[in-house]
Amino acid sequence: CLFRLCLWAMVDAEAEEDLAVAQEAEAGREFHFCPIRGLPILHGQRVRTLPGFHLLSLDAGKEALARGSYVAFGTQFPCQNLEYLHPDDKVFICPEDHKAFLNQMSMQYHRYIRHELEERKAERKRLRARAVERKARSEAHAAAQVQQRQQPRVQPRQQQQQQQQQCSFYNTGMQQTSHRSRGNDCSNGRNACHYIGHAIPAAAGLTFAAAS
Repeated sequence: CLFRLCLWAMVDAEAEEDLAVAQEAEAGREFHFCPIRGLPILHGQRVRTLPGFHLLSLDAGKEALARGSYVAFGTQFPCQNLEYLHPDDKVFICPEDHKAFLNQMSMQYHRYIRHELEERKAERKRLRARAVERKARSEAHAAAQVQQRQQPRVQPRQQQQQQQQQCSFYNTGMQQTSHRSRGNDCSNGRNACHYIGHAIPAAAGLTFAAAS
């Protein structure tokens, strides 16, 4: 009896280990949910849409093919044909765009080409744009510094030009006033000569008449 109890205990332990191992599904054998119906898809009723490459249940796939399109993951996709999967086919789902592939290598290649490589290209593009922006800022800063250095040299030249213009205006004004003063002096002299030429003979005549 003791031997039988020990044997039954060993069998129960092995059965529990088998159940624990069976809970961990093999890669590609997992159960998937239909993105349209929201229900688990049976292995014998799996279809893959073309060209969307999404895994749908048989009923949802037929409806999508009849309509020509379907809405899944918040986006509308065209449906031109269906690929019926065998119950033993393994399915690997891309975590980025939820597309289904029949082997892991194809899924990894798809992820590299459509997502990782695109991300790297986008990152390089952003880095180039940042480099161009930094270069433009540095050039603008250098140009501003050069302009600030040249401003003190330009201002004295402008001041000198203004002073020269003021001096030329002043000199021309002085010349005009000197010519006017000379003209006034000449006219005064002429008037004086005219007065002397007429006044002196008249005074002499008066004095001569008084003496006689």
